Amino acid sequence: MRARVPNGLPGHTLRSRRPIGRTTPPERCVQIRKQLVLGIATLACVMLSDAASAQPASFRGVGFLDGSTLPYSQHGGVSPDGSIVVGYSSSPRTSIYEAFRWSAQTGGMRPLGDLAGGDFKSLALDSSRFGQVIVGAGEGQRLGVLRAARWTLATGLVELGPITGRLEDSSYAYAVSSSGAVIVGESISLNNIRQAFRWTEATGTQALDTSLACSARAVTAGGDLIAGEFDPSDVPGTDPFAGTWTQASGWTRLPALPGIRSSVANGLSSSGVVAVGSLASQDATIACRWIGNQVQPLGPGLRVSNATCVSADGRFVFGSTFSTANNETAFVWDRRRGLRLLRDALLIDHGINVGNWRLIAVRGASDDGSVITGEGINPQGRREVWVATVPVCPADLDLTGTVDLFDYFEYVQSYVGAGDSDADADFDGTVGLFDYLRFIEQFAADCP
Repeated sequence: MRARVPNGLPGHTLRSRRPIGRTTPPERCVQIRKQLVLGIATLACVMLSDAASAQPASFRGVGFLDGSTLPYSQHGGVSPDGSIVVGYSSSPRTSIYEAFRWSAQTGGMRPLGDLAGGDFKSLALDSSRFGQVIVGAGEGQRLGVLRAARWTLATGLVELGPITGRLEDSSYAYAVSSSGAVIVGESISLNNIRQAFRWTEATGTQALDTSLACSARAVTAGGDLIAGEFDPSDVPGTDPFAGTWTQASGWTRLPALPGIRSSVANGLSSSGVVAVGSLASQDATIACRWIGNQVQPLGPGLRVSNATCVSADGRFVFGSTFSTANNETAFVWDRRRGLRLLRDALLIDHGINVGNWRLIAVRGASDDGSVITGEGINPQGRREVWVATVPVCPADLDLTGTVDLFDYFEYVQSYVGAGDSDADADFDGTVGLFDYLRFIEQFAADCP
């Protein structure tokens, strides 16, 4: 679903019926027939129910840790359910920055502390569902070196464990699965050699592939598919390419376009069908979206843009672009309306006027896309994490603003394909009967 990389840069419809790096079992056809019949019967009952109430549209800054003399906050990742925002802020306990956890329910910001040893310094980059597990980094025993870390209410901030065994190597935990069971990131040596890692409580921290330079930036909801970048040539100093990793197949390179010298994948949909990131040529860096074995540029005509995250169903892509004045600006993309500046989309689609805020970049989005988070420059000229809440219409698959039979037929097509991210209605990384029944419920609810 998501990517959580700090300070990342920020046509026709491409369809794929299989998740990246996966295949569909042939016996699924019999299951589909039975499930469609059951779903159609359920539809008649569900359409008699009341429509679900929508969240009101809103926008706000999350503020700073109390007591900061020169306040700022940065990053702004969000939990899959949209209830918890994470990042790092100026803090009265340090002259540098401290990780925080902000609750949408209470509107309060909680400091997450630091690792033992070194200066007081920590950052939070991603969160599991409900904010139970938060990942990022903190300064460890070696002065000036950040180490990948994990926070829970029970343990506080703890180091994930050695990755290379060298104290001088820094490391960052960039992303965590929805349940919090799988954490991914990278270690960086003094000569800038990057090594991707995967952490679970059972295995500890393990390198994905020690034979080549690589970085893990995102992970699916279930934790089985990882996205990032790797150097397939294994030649020091060469540019890496976007890829996905699984335990069974290792790294698989994602496709590029002619003239592309490097690429990176920053985010994944919940099922892994859609990956987002950027393609770099000699003259430009362009945000892109991968579906299966196809790649789609999202910002034609833009010199610099980068996709940082994607909604769980893959329909909405977020990131940032740079203007000629070198001002970074947040964007949103969907396949019907293309790439738009986020501030314009919030105003036109939801009536949210952000006023004198400058929205720099999107760093996170909830599973359903109803909560969007990132960082910007507030009206007082300070960098601050912000959160936008918008009503969503999950059954409006063709993005026309209404729910009708065209949406139903599109869902059935996605569902039969057994791999299109539009069919993963409950965002658990798999497509099955519960997804179909969930969509029927959404279809009956209509748009707010």
